[in-house]
Amino acid sequence: MLWLSTGHGLGRLDPHSRKITWFRHNAGDPLSLSSDDVKSTGSDRRGGFWVATGGGLDAFDPNTGRVNLPR
Repeated sequence: MLWLSTGHGLGRLDPHSRKITWFRHNAGDPLSLSSDDVKSTGSDRRGGFWVATGGGLDAFDPNTGRVNLPR
Protein backbone atom coordinates (compact mmCIF):
# COMPACT_ATOMS: atom_id res chain seq x y z
CA MET A 1 0.00 0.00 0.00
CA LEU A 2 1.04 3.55 -0.67
CA TRP A 3 -0.10 6.17 1.85
CA LEU A 4 -0.95 9.65 0.56
CA SER A 5 -0.66 12.57 2.99
CA THR A 6 -2.81 15.45 1.74
CA GLY A 7 -4.56 18.55 2.99
CA HIS A 8 -7.86 16.75 2.38
CA GLY A 9 -7.28 13.54 4.35
CA LEU A 10 -5.23 10.35 4.30
CA GLY A 11 -5.36 8.21 1.19
CA ARG A 12 -4.45 4.53 0.88
CA LEU A 13 -3.58 3.55 -2.69
CA ASP A 14 -3.64 -0.14 -3.56
CA PRO A 15 -1.14 -0.41 -6.45
CA HIS A 16 -2.69 -3.63 -7.74
CA SER A 17 -6.30 -2.46 -8.01
CA ARG A 18 -5.38 1.26 -8.30
CA LYS A 19 -8.17 1.97 -5.82
CA ILE A 20 -7.79 4.82 -3.33
CA THR A 21 -9.54 4.63 0.03
CA TRP A 22 -9.82 7.94 1.91
CA PHE A 23 -9.76 8.47 5.68
CA ARG A 24 -10.89 11.81 7.04
CA HIS A 25 -11.73 13.68 10.20
CA ASN A 26 -15.33 13.37 11.44
CA ALA A 27 -16.17 15.76 14.29
CA GLY A 28 -18.77 13.32 15.65
CA ASP A 29 -16.38 10.35 15.69
CA PRO A 30 -13.54 10.37 18.25
CA LEU A 31 -11.89 7.43 16.44
CA SER A 32 -11.49 9.34 13.16
CA LEU A 33 -8.38 11.33 12.26
CA SER A 34 -7.81 14.47 14.33
CA SER A 35 -7.72 16.61 11.16
CA ASP A 36 -7.97 16.29 7.37
CA ASP A 37 -4.69 18.22 7.10
CA VAL A 38 -2.36 15.21 7.03
CA LYS A 39 1.30 16.21 7.18
CA SER A 40 3.05 12.81 7.23
CA THR A 41 2.83 9.15 8.20
CA GLY A 42 5.28 6.64 9.60
CA SER A 43 5.72 3.32 11.33
CA ASP A 44 7.51 2.74 14.61
CA ARG A 45 9.74 -0.20 15.61
CA ARG A 46 6.78 -2.10 17.04
CA GLY A 47 4.80 -1.85 13.81
CA GLY A 48 2.54 0.98 14.98
CA PHE A 49 1.34 3.34 12.25
CA TRP A 50 1.28 7.05 13.06
CA VAL A 51 -0.42 9.91 11.27
CA ALA A 52 0.72 13.49 11.93
CA THR A 53 -2.04 16.00 11.20
CA GLY A 54 -2.66 19.68 11.78
CA GLY A 55 -4.70 18.55 14.80
CA GLY A 56 -2.17 16.26 16.43
CA LEU A 57 -0.50 12.85 16.24
CA ASP A 58 -2.81 9.87 15.76
CA ALA A 59 -2.06 6.19 16.39
CA PHE A 60 -3.85 4.78 13.34
CA ASP A 61 -4.87 1.19 12.62
CA PRO A 62 -4.49 0.68 8.86
CA ASN A 63 -6.59 -2.48 9.00
CA THR A 64 -9.67 -0.83 10.49
CA GLY A 65 -9.12 2.76 9.36
CA ARG A 66 -9.64 3.93 12.94
CA VAL A 67 -7.54 5.85 15.43
CA ASN A 68 -6.47 3.54 18.26
CA LEU A 69 -6.49 6.14 21.02
CA PRO A 70 -9.64 8.25 21.28
CA ARG A 71 -9.13 11.94 21.98
